[in-house]
Amino acid sequence: MKKKKVIIIVVAVILIIMLIPFSIVRFKDGGSVEYKSLLYKYTKIHRLNENSSTGYEDGWDLEVLGIHIGGEINTHVQAECCDGCMCGDTLELIKNTESAWTLTEINDKGEYVYDHHSFINFHGTGQNKFAFFKNDDNSKPISEIRGSFSITRNADIVLTPDNSNKEIICKIGKEKDLIAVLECDNNFGTFTLQKQGTLELPNIIEDTMTKTKKIIITGNKNKTITDENDINNFISAISNSKVWTGPVTEPSPNYHIELFDDNNNSIAKIEYNIEHYFNIELNSKYYNLINIDKELLNTIIEK
Repeated sequence: MKKKKVIIIVVAVILIIMLIPFSIVRFKDGGSVEYKSLLYKYTKIHRLNENSSTGYEDGWDLEVLGIHIGGEINTHVQAECCDGCMCGDTLELIKNTESAWTLTEINDKGEYVYDHHSFINFHGTGQNKFAFFKNDDNSKPISEIRGSFSITRNADIVLTPDNSNKEIICKIGKEKDLIAVLECDNNFGTFTLQKQGTLELPNIIEDTMTKTKKIIITGNKNKTITDENDINNFISAISNSKVWTGPVTEPSPNYHIELFDDNNNSIAKIEYNIEHYFNIELNSKYYNLINIDKELLNTIIEK
């Protein structure tokens, strides 16, 4: 009996030791912390996200004995679908529409890296056909797979290539910022679909606007704006806008607009077509803004 108690105590002590973190790492990404013990690795995520309405994304990630158990990230980006858009439930889109999914890698930062030369097309609308095309950087075909697909009760998408009995199972991943994710086995790859809708104005755009001290406009009108009141009105015209994720009709812009900070550094470039779009480039990323106060904006430009 005493021996049994000793064994229980020893096992309990070992378990406690395995649960106590021997390593606590604080990342310089905004505040994420990793706790590592002999049994698990738990990461409390709080990192900078320039597209977030709060400036951060929060979540968690857990591994037990080296096996990934799960995790979740909240980007704090509010999204809205629109009527008649390529949006809504992902399975319904695959079943009832024609959709093109881009081959995508997800890097260590959780960012999407797109291979725009390789993609998979789903032909729903009763056809239930798919076609995968892999091309090189010059769009020269490398491989092509065609076949049919079905959807199981567990919401798995089963791809059956023509002339092959080897099925490929794809599962729907975590959607973020109206980007649907499809993860396929047998090294077939991960694919993403940018749905059509609107996102709240990212924190990075608001921050950049507040740093603006000079605006240079070229095109139908050539002028330089340094007046503080005019700059504030320019910012006000954009402050209530949203990001549109769908396609845009892109005739030539009426205006090229460049923003500069107080050190005369270029901090943003804008292409503005009065009838069709307002595209802003920040840190090599592009955002198409809608719901802009065009009346105020045009008044400032033509002043």
